[in-house]
Amino acid sequence: MTNQTYCPLCQSELETVFSTKDYLVSGDSFNIEECSVCQLRLTNPFPEKTEIDRYYESEEYISHSEESKGMFDSIYNMVRSYMLGRKTSIVKRSAGSSEGSVLDIGCGAGHFLNTMKTNGWDIKGCLLYTSPSPRDGLLS
Repeated sequence: MTNQTYCPLCQSELETVFSTKDYLVSGDSFNIEECSVCQLRLTNPFPEKTEIDRYYESEEYISHSEESKGMFDSIYNMVRSYMLGRKTSIVKRSAGSSEGSVLDIGCGAGHFLNTMKTNGWDIKGCLLYTSPSPRDGLLS
């Protein structure tokens, strides 16, 4: 695990917003930290590239699925849709433009990229995992 002490974008100090635990897969505890200047939020500490796979090794990881298997999944999908709209607005405001290009490193199932594409942006994304995953084929 790598402990980030300064913002990787602007090198300003990070402040802990909250602490939590991954109850689904790893059992690890971590902080969500925010840059005091640019408001970037990140997981801290974050896993090394060789460790990242184990955090996504679950068929129960909701964002891997489009299915709504119950009320919780349905609520999750509604919240995800809302947050994708907010993230799109943040990118547009930060870029000072309603169009452009987006690179999403660690793009998961590609929901953010698909939202940006729907909004007229050119998109590129890459995944950080190396082993076969439930997400394989979702970004083709």
